[in-house]
Amino acid sequence: VRKFIGKCCERKRECGTPNDGIMTQEEPTTDEECNIIHNPMEREQSINVDDAHVIDDGCKKGWRYRALSFHYKVIHKLRWPLLLLSLAAIGACAYVATQFPPPDEPDQPFLPRNNRYESHRIRSRHLLSSKLVKGDNGQVSFIFGLIPSDTGFHLNPEDTSDLVHDPTFNPRSNTTQLYLLGLCDKMFDGSRKILKRLSCPMQDFNSWLLEQSQSKNQVQEYKNNCAKAESIPVPPEIFDSCMIAFSNLTGIVDILHDKDTVNSLAIRGRSDTTFYSPFVEQEKDWHLIEAWAEQERSNAPEGANRYFQSSYDFWVYDSLKNMRVSAYQSALIALSCASAMILLTSQSVIIMMFAAISIAYVLVASTACLVGLGWTLGLFESILFPLLIGIGCDFVLHFGHAYTALPGVVSKELRTWWALHHMGPSVLGSAFTTMSTAIIMMFTTNMLSRKFALMLAMTILHSTIGSFIVFLVLCDCFGPSLSRRSKKDVSSTDVEVGEDASVVMPVNDELVKYEGK
Repeated sequence: VRKFIGKCCERKRECGTPNDGIMTQEEPTTDEECNIIHNPMEREQSINVDDAHVIDDGCKKGWRYRALSFHYKVIHKLRWPLLLLSLAAIGACAYVATQFPPPDEPDQPFLPRNNRYESHRIRSRHLLSSKLVKGDNGQVSFIFGLIPSDTGFHLNPEDTSDLVHDPTFNPRSNTTQLYLLGLCDKMFDGSRKILKRLSCPMQDFNSWLLEQSQSKNQVQEYKNNCAKAESIPVPPEIFDSCMIAFSNLTGIVDILHDKDTVNSLAIRGRSDTTFYSPFVEQEKDWHLIEAWAEQERSNAPEGANRYFQSSYDFWVYDSLKNMRVSAYQSALIALSCASAMILLTSQSVIIMMFAAISIAYVLVASTACLVGLGWTLGLFESILFPLLIGIGCDFVLHFGHAYTALPGVVSKELRTWWALHHMGPSVLGSAFTTMSTAIIMMFTTNMLSRKFALMLAMTILHSTIGSFIVFLVLCDCFGPSLSRRSKKDVSSTDVEVGEDASVVMPVNDELVKYEGK
């Protein structure tokens, strides 16, 4: 270690300054002084504030310093055009990101198309047996007498819900009976028919009453419970017993009853879409049926106006829709948490706003690139999307904290320059290692890892652009000069600039002096 330090001291005596450009006026003469120069924490604690300065000399600077200084000179000189370009990019990417299409099919492939298992899955979908299982129509039920609810334990899928009865449901009144009887005609045969006929208990019940009343061989259930009723409406006092007798005799499962009371019934029909239909078609069909049901509920009599539709085929649509909404909500949550954290660390509302704008760029730009690559927001993407949002916040948070590291009144240009030199190498190193990991993952077999790798690469790429260009340009144009952080809050990794200290930084190849108050 001493031999290495000695060589470093010899090198620094030749060039006269450490790589990051901060030095004392005296050259190191002992191992302790040389160790102070090459140990950033000890060096920054030992610097005489009055003697601290920054020198722009090609011989005395390392390549990282020269590269970061050149980058700052470029963004400082072109800060206004870059600002307009950044805002335009955020707007354009936000528009493209909102066009993230849903998947064409619910069962997304887990393996690439050239895999033999995936080829078998694709071929099996076109077999006659598969088409017969899928069918051409889905099944939709309109349920009366129940309230949609989930009373089971939500973290245990095996704990199913109990039925919750609607206390306002009253099928015994004449008005309700006639409404339920006519609803089937509107649903299946009217000018605005939305479903194909499958089952209508009230019409079946009405046909059974008519048949039994005209039959010479009436069944005993009709004689004992229906009081020779010929059609709907049935007298309210015998409605429950007559309909329960009809249900037990015919075996209809769409009527739910206790011992002597009809609790609920369902009208079933077939829709134009199935579980395997594209998301867009399912969404169109669901909205059509729901809009029709909403209008009919407004015209329904009291006691039959709280029915709802239910379909296994629409459960898939609902799951995909909720995943899409959750992906966007997670983006807003990540943006809010990152903004709150940068506000706590920087104690500056302006820096918080700049960080939020930069993180928003990372999110919308990464999403827009995925849309341009032909991706759809399906199951895999919805799972991976929230995981990568946090990665997009990381770099901006570091730059925001570094910007406020200089206490007191310091020019925004110097703060931006300091943030770039202080955190730039670390951020670039992190971006390089993460991008290397993403490149390796792109050669995996399963599609989940491949998609994660591509999303990770896009996020790191735009995080680097968002922090090194968008955030720094905003700070260089409108950044605050006053830091609310007192000296006691400054960590050992921050540069301490005392009162009346002079700091010199290179701008456009000239030494510009800023007074720290």
